[in-house]
Amino acid sequence: MTANEKFKDINENAYRQQKQTIESNYNQFKNMTENAYRQHIQTIELNYTQFKNMIETAYHQQIQIIKTNASIMKTYYSMFGNSEIVKNIEKMESDFLTLNEESKKSMISQLDLIKDNYLSNAARLNEEYHKIPNIDKFIPNTDGKVESK
Repeated sequence: MTANEKFKDINENAYRQQKQTIESNYNQFKNMTENAYRQHIQTIELNYTQFKNMIETAYHQQIQIIKTNASIMKTYYSMFGNSEIVKNIEKMESDFLTLNEESKKSMISQLDLIKDNYLSNAARLNEEYHKIPNIDKFIPNTDGKVESK
C-alpha cells in the first residue's frame, strides 16, 4: 500500500468517525428536545391539576364557612324570634353561595385559558425544533465540500 493510499484510507476513516459523531450528537439533541417537550407538557398538566385542586378546595372551604356562619346567625336570631332577620340571613347565605360558585367557575375558566396558552406555546416551540434541518445537510463529503444529500 502506497503512502498516498494510506493517507486516503486514514482520511476516509476519520471522515466516517466524524460523520458518526455528528449524527450521534444530532440524534442526542433531537432526543433531548423531544424529552424536554414531553416534560414541559407534563409540568403544565401537573401545575394545572394542582391549581384546579386548590380552587376546588378553597371553594368547598368557603361553602363550609358560609353555611356555618349563616347557621350560627340564624340560630342566634331565631332564639329571639326575629324571623325577618333570619329570612335576610338565608337570602345573604344564598347570595354568598351563588357568588362563591361564580368565582370558582371564573377562576377555573381563567386557569383553562392559561393552560391552553401554555400548551399552545409548547407546541409552537416543538414545531420549531422539528424545523431544524436534517444534519445530513451539514456533514461534509470526504473531499470537504458540503452539499445537500
